[in-house]
Amino acid sequence: MSTEPVMRAIIDIDLMSLALGYLLLIVPLALMLWYKVPRTGRVLVAVARMTVQLMLVGLYLQVVFDLDRWWLTMLWLVVMAVAADLSVIKGAGLGMRLFFPRVLVGLVAGAVIPMAYFILVILGVPDLLSPQYVIPITGHDTWQLPQGKHDRDGKVLSLH
Repeated sequence: MSTEPVMRAIIDIDLMSLALGYLLLIVPLALMLWYKVPRTGRVLVAVARMTVQLMLVGLYLQVVFDLDRWWLTMLWLVVMAVAADLSVIKGAGLGMRLFFPRVLVGLVAGAVIPMAYFILVILGVPDLLSPQYVIPITGHDTWQLPQGKHDRDGKVLSLH
């Protein structure tokens, strides 16, 4: 049994496949229209924004993967960590000056330590900053935390 990582071909999603994916929205949107849910327009705007954002991120990631440079991978990690940090601080209503560095350290440690363990130990890949592994493993969801209402001492009042 080989310990070499298995490389699989990249599957491109063409426009027809993308359109088929959007078919999943027909039932929930139809129900929203049927029941006259007032946020239907906001959902459609959110879907359009999501599509544009994912296309732009996809273009950037294609460049990162094609160039395979450690500094571009680091830039991606920094941008994701800072964006998550700002989102957490804003969502919690905390002071930027006091909490920005503390939350950032927590987010980075909570993402980078497991990422490094997974890449180096479990996968056995010697290049810790290979975008092929770093970006999917750290992914968008790694940087997302439950958002909620907090009091000024940081105590969670409610999550949403």
